[in-house]
Amino acid sequence: MKKFFKIFGSIIALLFIVPISMGLILRIFSSEAAAPGVLVSVGSHKLHIHCTGTASDLPTVIIESGAGTQSTAYYWLQKNLAETTKVCSYDRAGLGWSEESNLARDSETIANQLHTLLDNAKIKRPFVFAGHSIAGIHMRVYVEKYPNDVAGIAFLDASHPDQVETLGMGEDNVEAMEAGVSVLKVLMNLGLTRLYNPLTAGLPLEQFPEEVANQFLSKSHDPEILSAAMAEMADMNRAMDQARSTGTFGSMPIVVITAAQPVGEGVLPDGLDPIAFGDSWKKLQRDIATLSTDSKHVLIETATHMSLVTDKRNADEAAGYVREILTKSKKLAMLAE
Repeated sequence: MKKFFKIFGSIIALLFIVPISMGLILRIFSSEAAAPGVLVSVGSHKLHIHCTGTASDLPTVIIESGAGTQSTAYYWLQKNLAETTKVCSYDRAGLGWSEESNLARDSETIANQLHTLLDNAKIKRPFVFAGHSIAGIHMRVYVEKYPNDVAGIAFLDASHPDQVETLGMGEDNVEAMEAGVSVLKVLMNLGLTRLYNPLTAGLPLEQFPEEVANQFLSKSHDPEILSAAMAEMADMNRAMDQARSTGTFGSMPIVVITAAQPVGEGVLPDGLDPIAFGDSWKKLQRDIATLSTDSKHVLIETATHMSLVTDKRNADEAAGYVREILTKSKKLAMLAE
C-alpha cells in the first residue's frame, strides 16, 4: 500500500511539475513581437499608434479599442478601411505596446491623451471614430471635449452609460472578475498561459496573418497588460458618469452596429438570463442611435461581441457601414466650404 501511495504521489507531482516546467521554458525562450506601429510621446509616457492606408479626400479613421483590448484585435477592420483612406489604431496606456501612465483611466483622461497623441502624431482632423465596446463611452466624452475633431462615429457593439444598472451587472461581478484576474496573473508568471490562454480561447486567430497572430499572442501573456486592463475596469463607473453628462451630437452622422448573436451562458455572471440580457442590450443600442438626428442602427447577424471585430467576414461587413459614415462626412465637409 505504501508503494502504491508513493507511486500515486509521484504521478500527481508530475502532473503539476511538467506543465509548470514547460510553461517556464516557453516563457524564457519566447520573444516579444515587435510593435506594428510607432511609439509617440504624450508627455509623461509614450503611446503606440499604428497607421495604415493613404490619406485621401475622406477623413482619417481612428479606431478606439474595447476595454483591455490591444489594437491588433482590429486588424481586419483596419485592413479593410485602409483600402479607402488612412486608418489609425492605438493602444491606451499600459495596453499593447503603450507605456504605463500611472494616470486615471476615466474617459476624460483617455480623451486628453488621445487628443495629445493625435496632435503629436500629426493626424489630420476632423476624423471619423470607429469604437468598440467601452469605446462607446470614451468617444462620447471626446466629442464633448473636442467637438471640432470628429466628423462622424461608428459605434461597434458599444457600451452605454446606463448598462450596469440596466443589465444587472453589480459590484459582485467586478469582485469575481478581480479574483479570476489574480489567478490568471499567477498562471502568466508561470508561463502556463502559453499552453492554454483563456483570453485567446475561441478567437479566430487562424484567420489572421501569422505575423499579426504572433503580435496578438505575444501581448496576451503579459501580466502587466492585465493590470492595465483591470485599471480600466476600476475606473469604468467614473467614465460612465462622465459620458452620462455629455450632450447629443446634433446632425453628426453616426451608425450603431450591433452584434446579433446572444452572449453565451458561460460568459454571463450567475443569475443573468442570456435572452433577457440580449434584449436589454439591443434596447441600449437603439438608445445610442438617438444621439444624432442622422443615425442608423444595424445588426450583424453572425457576430458576437468580439467576433464582430476579430472575424474577417463580420469585420468586413462592419467596415462597409463605417465607409458610409466616411462618405457622409465628406459630403458635409464639401457643403460647409
